[in-house]
Amino acid sequence: YFLITPMHPVLHHFLLSLFWIFFCPLAWNAIGRLQYHTGCISKLFCGSRFLGVVFVTFIVFLDNSFRNYEINLTQTLFTHHFPNFAPDLFMQKWSFISRFIGAACIGYGMTLVIASFWAMGFTCTFLGDYFGYLLDEKITSFPFNIVEHPMYVGGTVAFLGLGLWKHSTIGAVLSVFVWLGYKVAIYFEEPFTTMIYANRDKARAEVAKDN
Repeated sequence: YFLITPMHPVLHHFLLSLFWIFFCPLAWNAIGRLQYHTGCISKLFCGSRFLGVVFVTFIVFLDNSFRNYEINLTQTLFTHHFPNFAPDLFMQKWSFISRFIGAACIGYGMTLVIASFWAMGFTCTFLGDYFGYLLDEKITSFPFNIVEHPMYVGGTVAFLGLGLWKHSTIGAVLSVFVWLGYKVAIYFEEPFTTMIYANRDKARAEVAKDN
């Protein structure tokens, strides 16, 4: 009976939101590792690492578009189907405060994201390390001197701000899952990135030794 009963649209899109939230970081890591071990993506572009990064960037933005669409649609549908949900009504009652905090969160979050992109550059932001684009030294300037993962923290705070701006409790809840999705990304990315840089440093040491 459960399998043939139509799913409530709010639940349906909430689950789709969760799917994209967790699928995105897993897919990005899988693509990055595939490129690092086989070079298959850059080979698609006649060995061009830069075009490979551009292609991956397109995939990242496409994944994010699906995720963002589902999150926004879930918030809209929840408000439509449950207009008297108490926490949402509370935020509507204190709309100025809710929207002020929401706008501040969006502004702070996007500042972290943009500043992170500026500090890292295009290639290093979008999985460039899997293509051999490696930084010479660790970035210690803003925003990395404020938070350890500014791109992920900024994205999460911006989603929280959007939920507050729209007086959407479920939007705020989904922002928690967005952070959990990013934690998944960090769990897989950090050790692999450490390995990539360790291999680079080892190769440099061997070259210096031979010379």
